[in-house]
Amino acid sequence: MLRRVQEFEAVDQIINQNEAARQVREQQQDIPICTVDDLRSADGVILALRRATAI
Repeated sequence: MLRRVQEFEAVDQIINQNEAARQVREQQQDIPICTVDDLRSADGVILALRRATAI
């Protein structure tokens, strides 16, 4: 099961200013946002952290 997180408002603003990031978000729009119940039922969790920078 693949889920994504709800981005913080500040991250959404950075994404909106970057064409490549907007395209990635659009490609991932059909992936459901993770809920607490999803985390409870998961056998494991993988987190990918990245540093957001405005260009």
